[in-house]
Amino acid sequence: MRPLRLTLENVHSFAGEHIIDFSSMDVAVLSGENGVGKSTVAVDAPRFCLFGETRDDLNSIIYDGADFARVELEFLLGEDRYLVSRTRSRKGAGKSLLSFQLLQDDSAILLDGKSLAETQGRIERTLRMTDELFIATACATQGDMARFSEAKPAERKQVLGQILNLDEWERRADAARRLLRTLGTDCVGKGVELEALRETASAIPALQEKLKEIESGEEAAQQSIE
Repeated sequence: MRPLRLTLENVHSFAGEHIIDFSSMDVAVLSGENGVGKSTVAVDAPRFCLFGETRDDLNSIIYDGADFARVELEFLLGEDRYLVSRTRSRKGAGKSLLSFQLLQDDSAILLDGKSLAETQGRIERTLRMTDELFIATACATQGDMARFSEAKPAERKQVLGQILNLDEWERRADAARRLLRTLGTDCVGKGVELEALRETASAIPALQEKLKEIESGEEAAQQSIE
């Protein structure tokens, strides 16, 4: 995934709307004093937008004094360009809005599901990544730099398996093994049929000789009658 444009509105220390264009950048470095918003741009905003997760409760993403926060992330995945937009409101018990689009030239195809959870699932399947995988691999939060390296071997294997989509390859391998077993069974059956045909074919000359004897005997009997 390559980020193209990040839009923040009332997110953490960013009051109002701010647009960061990454489209012309191959490598970007964020520098500055603590608390100026580096982690917000690099980790918190993309994480909230893509997965709806934050370091604290969801309302903590909203700028103090604002009623809502909004993050949009436009990115490339392979040859396809996508846009994810998520809004969090303080109203009531808190409300989240989520939109997922495939961008094509001057048009957009809406990929939203019937519910926020369904839309979230579509985003994660498209990215082939969950929030846990994002935190463990795509970024390293402050105080959590060694999370992956310190993980147990089984946990690292699970993370790498998700990255490489090993579950899908394992399903394909199982399907191939089932097909191989089916073909093997068919081959055994065909082999039995072939052997029976060979036995039948080998008996044909003897049957032909027997037929000649019968025909000769029949002809001799006919002559005797005449």
